Amino acid sequence: MEHKKLIEVIAGFTVEGVVEPKALVWEDGRSFSIDQISGVRKCASIKSGGRGVRYTCRIRDRWLYLFREDDTWFWERAQEQ
Repeated sequence: MEHKKLIEVIAGFTVEGVVEPKALVWEDGRSFSIDQISGVRKCASIKSGGRGVRYTCRIRDRWLYLFREDDTWFWERAQEQ
């Protein structure tokens, strides 16, 4: 099982209180805007372990799964869409 790749996420909230991730910040300080979110659902991460809300995100023509588990965020590569 891969280790979780924890990451800093810039997120906003809708008026209904729904969390919307807007950008990722790498360890070196570079930030990348999320271009598209194609799906949001509760599920477990098979690769990294853990359970939470999974966002299927596109950043610069690459897809990844971004997970929110309690107060932390982690990511893993998604299968190409």
